[in-house]
Amino acid sequence: MDDFYAARSRLIPPLPWTTFSPPLSLHIILGGFLERVFCLAGYDGIAGLRVDPEEVKRHRATCAKGLSVMEAFASLKISKDILWRLVDRSAEEVSLAVNWIVCPEEDHRIPRFDPVVVSDFKARFIHSARLAEQHGLQVGKAVSRLKQRGVRPALTKAEVGEDFYRIRDLKADLFA
Repeated sequence: MDDFYAARSRLIPPLPWTTFSPPLSLHIILGGFLERVFCLAGYDGIAGLRVDPEEVKRHRATCAKGLSVMEAFASLKISKDILWRLVDRSAEEVSLAVNWIVCPEEDHRIPRFDPVVVSDFKARFIHSARLAEQHGLQVGKAVSRLKQRGVRPALTKAEVGEDFYRIRDLKADLFA
């Protein structure tokens, strides 16, 4: 613990971030979970922030349930903006549910995604870039085949920034 407090001095190198991602660390700080947060003088932005790693570990389980926003959009191979456009749409539509972790600071919430929900979405819906990747085609060629066969997206690019197709609507020979 002495090393933690010694990091306040510019003579001793700053302590590294704890072993998990800085975005989660920032959520834990902004959410008011930590009591022991300080900023080193002479550092701009988050570079000077220091936290007690033990205190962070105590709150990690609560704050890291499920997938982060970054993990969810990486899993689906879509942009962060498209992911947010899919969040909490009508249950009958192409949609993803987000779980909000309520923080002690009531004006901050931490978004997390249930891995089962993301996996289910990925099993039911697909976009042209994923289709092209799966079948070794250029995206334009995959889109052309979809249009030639009259396959209509369940959700259009105009609505969320990407065309999403129901996997059950794709015939097995579509990309053969």
